Amino acid sequence: MRDDPITPLDRAILDALHAAGGPVRERVLFERAGGNAQPSTFIAALERLAALGHAHVAFDRDAPGSDPEPFEARMWRAVG
Repeated sequence: MRDDPITPLDRAILDALHAAGGPVRERVLFERAGGNAQPSTFIAALERLAALGHAHVAFDRDAPGSDPEPFEARMWRAVG
């Protein structure tokens, strides 16, 4: 098994999730931690963090909203 390094974008995402202390909507997380990243790059980083077990995602089916493309009604939280 290889070690997957945490990139600066990954670190910014994880720091924002830990600072929030609870789930954060995907679009809001991008505003807090996206920096200069393109939205598609940011979402790829989130999905990578989830695959590595650093973040958890759940769909927010209760809160209304119309998130702009490519964001979805997903809530993210840090694991651990």
